[in-house]
Amino acid sequence: MMREKHNLLRGTVLGFGVLLAAASFFTAVKLNAGSPSPKTSEVTKSAGALWHENFEEAAALAKREKKPMLLYFTGSDWCGWCKKLHAEVLDRPEFTKWAAENVILVKLDFPRRKEQSEEIKKQNEELAGKYQVRGFPTVILLNSRGREIATTSYQPGGAAAYVTHLKSLLK
Repeated sequence: MMREKHNLLRGTVLGFGVLLAAASFFTAVKLNAGSPSPKTSEVTKSAGALWHENFEEAAALAKREKKPMLLYFTGSDWCGWCKKLHAEVLDRPEFTKWAAENVILVKLDFPRRKEQSEEIKKQNEELAGKYQVRGFPTVILLNSRGREIATTSYQPGGAAAYVTHLKSLLK
């Protein structure tokens, strides 16, 4: 009887240890995989548009392809005007088609609830300071060599009107 209790207790402790080890492993995997590093290629696709999060990689691509860059400073999970810009413009086929052919898209996000790596946070804060971003959304156009062309924000009228607006800024 005593031996059976000992074996039962031993099995319970062993099972708990395995469960704890598995939980620790999956937590570590999630923490390591959840935040992008600016040293790695982080590209997200939104409604067909490719958005880069690593500024240096996007700048190198812009230089190589001789395309201007569109920097999009956003508070994606809290900024009402950013959500409006996304819904009315950035997620629309008129914009995504034009952007794929004409610019390198860079999303510089300042979320309140979404996790980001410290490297991405630092990069985004430095760029916001460099370009004197005072509010969200802010859209900055750079030429293929990284020189600032223009700054804009939300514009009413939808995707086609916004593309026309961006084209006029790029002339």
